[in-house]
Amino acid sequence: MDDSHNLNRLLMMKRNLFATITAALTGICMLGHCAPAAEEAVADEKSASHEESAKACIGLSKELRFKSLRCISITNSGDLVACDQGARKAFMIAPEGEIKTTVALPVAPTVVCMINDTTLCVAGEGMIVTASLDGAIGRSAAAKEAGLPETATPSGIAASGDDIFVAYCQVPGKSVSGAIYRLGTDLSGAKQISSGHRGCCGNLAIGAHDGNVYIAENSSHRVAILDRDGTVVKRWGERDRKSLKGFASCCNPMALSIDKNGTVYTSESGPNRIKRYSSDGKFLGLVGTLGKEIRGTGKMAASCSNTAVAVNADGSRVYVIDENNDLIRVLLAK
Repeated sequence: MDDSHNLNRLLMMKRNLFATITAALTGICMLGHCAPAAEEAVADEKSASHEESAKACIGLSKELRFKSLRCISITNSGDLVACDQGARKAFMIAPEGEIKTTVALPVAPTVVCMINDTTLCVAGEGMIVTASLDGAIGRSAAAKEAGLPETATPSGIAASGDDIFVAYCQVPGKSVSGAIYRLGTDLSGAKQISSGHRGCCGNLAIGAHDGNVYIAENSSHRVAILDRDGTVVKRWGERDRKSLKGFASCCNPMALSIDKNGTVYTSESGPNRIKRYSSDGKFLGLVGTLGKEIRGTGKMAASCSNTAVAVNADGSRVYVIDENNDLIRVLLAK
């Protein structure tokens, strides 16, 4: 009886110790960035303007499988431009999903944007390149030659008028972080115009509109707007786990895209949702949520993942990178 009693006491002590440790770890988690998903704001799908289409998903066909999907952009005509870092290629893809043009690139691209109706610009570690939509390489320059960091990996790129803006979440060997550079469309004369913008996990996405550059400062849960010289025009956004107006999870918005009217589309990894804001930060509504099961693919990546977003001219199609599965998920207007 004594042995049985002692054994029960020992088991009870172990259970209590385990419960205490679990509670302590949960408390630490709640204080930090890794709060449980149950605490995140729950998107009301009924209020969404778009719905994810499994049928429209890009990257599942025999003709197009991405090795390492890294970045996307959109042409004025509504075609999608997707860059495969692993294959060193850019694809121009029609809305229905067929490949219209393939561009072989001299760099492993991490960022892409459209300079004008017919020319795209890609950059990767050590190089920046322009190419036409018919597949021909235009200009190319080593990063050092252009005035950009030589060994840093670009995290964002955007163009407005005669300016190209390039973002770096980190610059190796320097204390500079969250740096924004501006250079000409001839890929020369780059200069750092701003720094100190807080990104995480190598993600610091940017967009441009009407001469200004928009930065997804995901670690600060906000969007920053700079003029072409790097002066802050406005900052808006806040961390909020209860309301759709704010940005949830540990580091959001993870990416953004600005349409021709200046409407800002933001993507949040973790909640995997897209929202719309005016250029001055007024919440315009939930676009949609992502993550449907599609032909045996896994779940979308969790927080701190690349969820680059691109929107066509009339806003009827919204494209989002699914980093875990190397797919482009598509939200269609209801």
